[in-house]
Amino acid sequence: MTLDERQDYPYSWTPDSKAVFFASDRDGPSHIFKQAIDQTQPELVLGGNDNLWIARLTPDGSALLYVVAPQEGDLSRNVRIMRVPLAGGPSQFVLQAPMMWNHQCARLPSTLCIYSRTVQNQESFFSFDPLNGTGKLLATVEGGPFNWTLSPDGKYLATVKRGFQTDFGIVQTDPGIQILSIADGSKRTIPVPGWAGITNVDWSADGKSLWTGAFHTKHGWRFAGLESFAFLNIDLNGRVTATLGKGNVSFYWAISSPDGRHLALAAATDTANVLLLQNF
Repeated sequence: MTLDERQDYPYSWTPDSKAVFFASDRDGPSHIFKQAIDQTQPELVLGGNDNLWIARLTPDGSALLYVVAPQEGDLSRNVRIMRVPLAGGPSQFVLQAPMMWNHQCARLPSTLCIYSRTVQNQESFFSFDPLNGTGKLLATVEGGPFNWTLSPDGKYLATVKRGFQTDFGIVQTDPGIQILSIADGSKRTIPVPGWAGITNVDWSADGKSLWTGAFHTKHGWRFAGLESFAFLNIDLNGRVTATLGKGNVSFYWAISSPDGRHLALAAATDTANVLLLQNF
């Protein structure tokens, strides 16, 4: 989808499933762009001097929530969440918190939005209101940091423990996906047998399965060779389907379009570009 050698990371779709919002460093700092799936060039949505990341829709799909990274040398390490209407208008402040690195909202009728903070090996999840930023602590999970995703109905968090860096690359042990119930805090794990590690995790549009990149070698994906990567769909009963063949592309994450017909993939060889998968 993106045809240049830039760092391009997709985060969400327009409500009509016709365009992808992604962060890119193509004009200097990381900014937010939008590109229609039938076009070859993106349009700038949010620019400026700050690094902007993680553009995701509010539950009603009327606005985009995005994060502003702290300036270099900012000892507070505060990350801001901002909101901008899709129909146009100025950005508005929602909240800020130190060490925050991800946020996501469910879809109506759920109005749940969540952000997370990582301190050492502990991941804390907070709810927040996309209009005024108020919220509360929902859960704290030990053993992180994690990559995570909120189900479209707002009922479950899926988490994947991040691998650790070694001289050989990124290594995981006993890869699996943990499902956390927002309602009662109960947990269960979906194992991913036959794979040395998995990367990020994202829900399908209907909330019935999960998407994740995976790698075979136990010595990490950076030096794994040409036959080590695949992209998996995993249903809630643990059935695993490799939807893309193994090759020399490492798959990071996949964002489903609201209509469930397309996936926007963050995938890379040496740089990260946005790919579009259809008819899967």
